[in-house]
Amino acid sequence: MEALDTRSTAARAPQFLDQSYGKPLSVLEFSEDCEFLAAGDYTGGVLIYSTANWEPVDNFRHPSSKVLSLSWDPIKKDRLAIGCGNGDIILVQVNAKGKPALSHYHGPINLMAFGASGDQLSIAFGDNVSVVNGQPQHREQ
Repeated sequence: MEALDTRSTAARAPQFLDQSYGKPLSVLEFSEDCEFLAAGDYTGGVLIYSTANWEPVDNFRHPSSKVLSLSWDPIKKDRLAIGCGNGDIILVQVNAKGKPALSHYHGPINLMAFGASGDQLSIAFGDNVSVVNGQPQHREQ
């Protein structure tokens, strides 16, 4: 692993992103191709940035739960799974209209990871692990 050179020039100065809602962040996740960066917060907000210009391109807000985990689909590169403290998982697509897919589990969604082909989502909730084949559907676990 190569060490980061902290003595770099101004070209490597930190880029501070516009966090327009100003809430404490709980999780960050780059999309597989690094086209997007998603930032989730403790009040249920997710802000999605374009890495081309670091401008916000989309947002989502859960009405009643904090965001604990984020995972980008490696195949459908604009699809994001959002894991919440109340057990909800919401699948959203960047800049898409319509209602996102929702699943509910009994326990906070601590971690999630898509499989390499995008057709499986592993979910750590409470003290359990579940693997979902295909897109999670609206259901109680």
